[in-house]
Amino acid sequence: MALASWWCADINTAFDYGRLRAVVEDIARDPERRAAHLVLVENPDWHAQGDMGLARGQVTVAKPWLTYGGIAVLHPALFRGVDPDAPLRLFPWIYGFAARGQVTGEVYRGPWDNVGTGEQLAALDRRLSR
Repeated sequence: MALASWWCADINTAFDYGRLRAVVEDIARDPERRAAHLVLVENPDWHAQGDMGLARGQVTVAKPWLTYGGIAVLHPALFRGVDPDAPLRLFPWIYGFAARGQVTGEVYRGPWDNVGTGEQLAALDRRLSR
C-alpha cells in the first residue's frame, strides 16, 4: 500500500526529506498505531497562535502551540470515509487522529519560509538575494 507523502508547494525549506524514510516504513508497518507524522516549526510572526502541540513526539491539541510546516507523511487509511469530492482542511480533521495517539511529529528548526502570499514571496526573494 502506498503512503501519501504530503508537502506544501508554497514553502521554501532546507528540510532533508530523506530523514522521513524510517517514519514512512514505520507507518506502513502499523498504521493503527501510527498513521501520520507531521513536521512542525516554531510559530512565525504571521501565525503566532500555531496549530497544535507536541509532547514526547506525539502531536497534541494542547499548548504550547507550534505551526504545521507543510510536510507530512499520511497513511491512506486516514482517508477512509472521506468524500473525495468534498473539500478537506487538515485542521481540525487531523486532531481526532492526534487525540487517539496516531499522529507523531517533530520540530524542524532549520531554514523554513512560507510563501503563501505575494508579500511572503517578496520577503523570501529579498532574503535569498542578499
